[in-house]
Amino acid sequence: MSTRTSYHMSLSYVILNKFELNSHFYACPENWTMSEEERVKSPIFGTYLMVSGTIYVILYILCLITMFKRELIRHPAYKIMVCLALFDIPSLFIACIFTGYFGYFGIYFCDYPRLIFVLGSFGFGLWMGCSFSCSALALCRISGVNPNLRIKWIFRSPCIYFLILLIFLLPFYGSFFTEALIFRPEYMSWFFDPGTGLVDSSKYHNISQAVNNEAESVVTTLLYAYLLMMLESSAKSYFKLP
Repeated sequence: MSTRTSYHMSLSYVILNKFELNSHFYACPENWTMSEEERVKSPIFGTYLMVSGTIYVILYILCLITMFKRELIRHPAYKIMVCLALFDIPSLFIACIFTGYFGYFGIYFCDYPRLIFVLGSFGFGLWMGCSFSCSALALCRISGVNPNLRIKWIFRSPCIYFLILLIFLLPFYGSFFTEALIFRPEYMSWFFDPGTGLVDSSKYHNISQAVNNEAESVVTTLLYAYLLMMLESSAKSYFKLP
């Protein structure tokens, strides 16, 4: 393949290609095998991730059930928090439970290429959903403490549902139309390079990730810094502090 595009390294390409990964970028060495002695395993860290992830998922599901109560879900902030939970819970499965399992046994990309590719695709998409949900939630909270900004209309019906639609469209794009993350047991983390050594590492990058992370770092920091200043000002006024 002479040109590299995000589509040719995405989950949508794999689905339309009869669930065959693009051999130009995700091929494994012929007759690939690895002995148990060669595998990099992290049993302690892997166990920690699986146990802690299971606990977090259980607690998160209980919180999610509570947020669906009518007296709570009618508030826009809780609608956005439900969206965030729907991204966070499966993210925990991938980031903790699956990552812990793969690390515990030292599982490489070429052991289960399709499974790891699919998990990595959804993992990145869910991360984009979490990122945008956090920014939307911060803006919603700001609209509650500073009505002078006149942005509350965004969080009222029917606009709130268009915002929720946008919140779900971003992770859909990230999951199906960008490069997948691949688990690397030697680092106990996920990278875009599968680490097979068959393709130059510079070929593996995700522009959407760079844009998302940079934008989220700046926007979330500014929004929550502003929210903190507004809360501090409100507290001083309430308690009549200098």
